[in-house]
Amino acid sequence: MRNADMPAMPSGIQEDYNNLAQEPLNLGLTKREYFAAMAMQGMMANDDALRRMAEAGEAEMISPNTLMASACLLASDALLAELERTK
Repeated sequence: MRNADMPAMPSGIQEDYNNLAQEPLNLGLTKREYFAAMAMQGMMANDDALRRMAEAGEAEMISPNTLMASACLLASDALLAELERTK
């Protein structure tokens, strides 16, 4: 499983009694989703970032919300890539 798809806050172990293996119980957000949510929270708290997204959206005829979501996913992917690079 890719690091981005691993749970941000794993909550336990799921037992597979057919082969007696134990696998992480993947409930909740992935690391990618969690990092993107944190980036979006920061942008939403910043009036200047919201204004820039609205202006860029109008210029490109794209919803500012779509631009913000894309920017947050790009930031999340960049963070995950950097974490992998510096392991």
